[in-house]
Amino acid sequence: MDATLARQRVGRFDPTGRRAPGAFLKVHIGPGGRPVVWRLTRTDSGIRVEAQGAEPAAMRTFVAQFPPADGADGFRPDHPVLRRLARLRGLRLLRYPWPFDVAAAAVLQQRVRWRVGYSDFRRIALRWGTPTPAGTAFPGAERLAAVAPYRLEAMGIDGKRARALHGLARAQARHGFLQADACRAEVGSRLRRIRGIGPWTVGMILGYAYGEADAVPVGDLHLPTLVTSALAGESEGTDERMLELLEPYRGHRFRVIRLLLWAVRRAPHVLHRYTR
Repeated sequence: MDATLARQRVGRFDPTGRRAPGAFLKVHIGPGGRPVVWRLTRTDSGIRVEAQGAEPAAMRTFVAQFPPADGADGFRPDHPVLRRLARLRGLRLLRYPWPFDVAAAAVLQQRVRWRVGYSDFRRIALRWGTPTPAGTAFPGAERLAAVAPYRLEAMGIDGKRARALHGLARAQARHGFLQADACRAEVGSRLRRIRGIGPWTVGMILGYAYGEADAVPVGDLHLPTLVTSALAGESEGTDERMLELLEPYRGHRFRVIRLLLWAVRRAPHVLHRYTR
């Protein structure tokens, strides 16, 4: 479960999410503008999902994924690194009930270090979010759309990210396209129309919010080198070379990326064994 929920908590001090051994808690603003609290708990028989304030349709959409039928059973890579990592049964790609939070976090991580992005996410949540006993919900789209970009810049967020985040909030407030059960292709199309949101951000949102197994965040500073190092033993990578190496896994390219990212943090010996 820990591998599956990676990045759903935006940094160690994310006020909207909390992890404990065998459990994950998330608070966000639901479609009706009210805070919703989700609790996922690992049990002997699977995952228990509880929600306070969620609409019945949101609960049905989320719970219907369990046990996750995300295509992992059909992933049979030949590469020794991926073959070993594919045994990680705890990694599944899911659709989450809080896609706007994931999308906002992705925008805030554009062109900055991870620590900067999650610090900005936290500061916005504490400044304009909704406090609850379970945590502070990141502001919903309507609330955030009312925050002028210059106010975000006054917090230290650069103008490009501030305007992109404001554009995302306005688009969601107007069209409500970031729904958990939305068509992935339509979500991607609408995201690309927002000024300041490019292929990297779209790939991150589709992968982490919508469980798109083939999403590829092109334009990442470190990801191409991770992929080329793990799959080809090459110390430096480019987007073009990364895409070339991922091509045999089309349909599962984001799954490959997630597995490699997990290995960097939790099982670096697997990578070192085959790439040194």
